[in-house]
Amino acid sequence: ELYVKGSFGNTTIMVGDKIIVWGESDSTAVTDVISPQNITDLVFTSLDESRISQTMLIVEHYVSSTQFSLIINPDIEVDEQPLVAQGQGQAVVSRKDDKDAEIGLNFKTVIGNGDFSVMLADLTDNQGVDVLVKNPDMTVAIAENFYKNYLMAGAAANLNFGDIALKL
Repeated sequence: ELYVKGSFGNTTIMVGDKIIVWGESDSTAVTDVISPQNITDLVFTSLDESRISQTMLIVEHYVSSTQFSLIINPDIEVDEQPLVAQGQGQAVVSRKDDKDAEIGLNFKTVIGNGDFSVMLADLTDNQGVDVLVKNPDMTVAIAENFYKNYLMAGAAANLNFGDIALKL
């Protein structure tokens, strides 16, 4: 990561290469889909070390124990996949749905012994779908790797009841 950060009262503005983690859990990344991953060696690389930074603008505003975040990401990156040896065919090209930037909003607050967050985002899928074509000799080849746009809504909560913690 490499970014410039400035604070103006209760508002913080960051510009530069940043990794965004929204909705991380201990076992999987359910709504943690904003920063792509380098999955070329997923077996030996932790989730935290596999994330790829992207150049973006982040605005965070704090009101007592509540945080509002806005990200605007014009540097749309996708997961780095392992290279697969292609025979003598053409190299597989990547194509993304038309989109100028990814935009996300996050609201996080503390109520009592718990914290709650809601996320809304307009994103490009980090994992592409192979588009297949049938060749004249009746063989099938991968023509391209396509990355689709989608809208995401998510919610998370961490609740504490004495010695018991519940993550939703």
